[in-house]
Amino acid sequence: MVTATRQVPVTSEGQFYAVHIVESVTQIRGLINTEKTFLNACESTLRPEFFLASASNNDWLPRVAVVTHGGVLRGILYAKEKRVGIVPTGLLYVDTTLCNMPIVDENEREAVFRAALETLLKRRGVLGLRLLLPPGGAEMAGTQGIPSAIPVDLCYAPAQNHSQLMLPNHYETFLESLGHQTRRNFRYYRRRSEAANVKFIDKLSIDEFASAASTLQNETLIKSGSKAIKRAIEMISATERPLLVGLRHRDGEWLSILGGWYESESAVIFLQMNSDKRHRNASLSIVLRGYLLEWFILRGVKKVVFWAGSGGQLSRYAEYIPSIAVHLDKQSFLWKAVRHIVAPLISLLPGPVANLAQWIVPRTHQQNFDPDAGS
Repeated sequence: MVTATRQVPVTSEGQFYAVHIVESVTQIRGLINTEKTFLNACESTLRPEFFLASASNNDWLPRVAVVTHGGVLRGILYAKEKRVGIVPTGLLYVDTTLCNMPIVDENEREAVFRAALETLLKRRGVLGLRLLLPPGGAEMAGTQGIPSAIPVDLCYAPAQNHSQLMLPNHYETFLESLGHQTRRNFRYYRRRSEAANVKFIDKLSIDEFASAASTLQNETLIKSGSKAIKRAIEMISATERPLLVGLRHRDGEWLSILGGWYESESAVIFLQMNSDKRHRNASLSIVLRGYLLEWFILRGVKKVVFWAGSGGQLSRYAEYIPSIAVHLDKQSFLWKAVRHIVAPLISLLPGPVANLAQWIVPRTHQQNFDPDAGS
């Protein structure tokens, strides 16, 4: 286990937070029992097991800041360090745009967030933080005070990441809100699907979903690697209210599946896989999403969140959740030199390399900043 502790001032009156950085998976899992009462009051996506599932592939190393005051827990910040192969980069990622920082008292959010960030920045080997934050909130305010306490370079850029779609009270009202061609497609391809005896299955078990995902992996046009699928299933399994639905032909063949989870009056869509290669003209994504949105509306779901954005025809109707990408970089001579070299090249680099380079230098406007995009 690797644990670090710092005392961080809370106010000018001399009060302090104690911040413990926990990096051991075993210790992070232990938070489930250590802070059981507090974490049981949180959404399942705010709990350690969900965070560990999100950081379960080889691209990440977990870094969790546990903030206390007077020996009493005040909040937890989940961060993960980017690595390339087996090499840690020293760059840590935090996303709070979906409120994934459990906090005891909302009035302390800014102070807890700042204390956690300052402690992470002062750790040996850390070069910088890459944050995705809601604009104008307590987290943004927390970052603005850091340069006065630590010598860092601070940079902001608009970002596009998760998106959301608000739902009306009736499915027909939703269809009427679409453009003519999109509305026609939703109705036309659903009728074709029904005529072909394709059924909407509103609840799959995790095992059924995993089996269907394995089958569809080689049939979808949008590639999903085995590790990404495994990670998605682990994240969904870690939630209290999984969302697992699909389209199944009368002969038992899975044509499309979609996975995510429910939160309060909203639903999060994380993964969809379709048998596009074998059914190119069936618009399976539209058919499944049409059934699902109708299912949501009948059950009072008010908002659908698309993790890392919505593809396909619904992308024109889903709005990006307002987000700001924040880069906090230590002012070491070598790290400044690396960033200075990369900066003029980033717009010339091919896609995959540019995506990696954006960890070093921010773009003026960042699209799909989320490193989990495409999962």
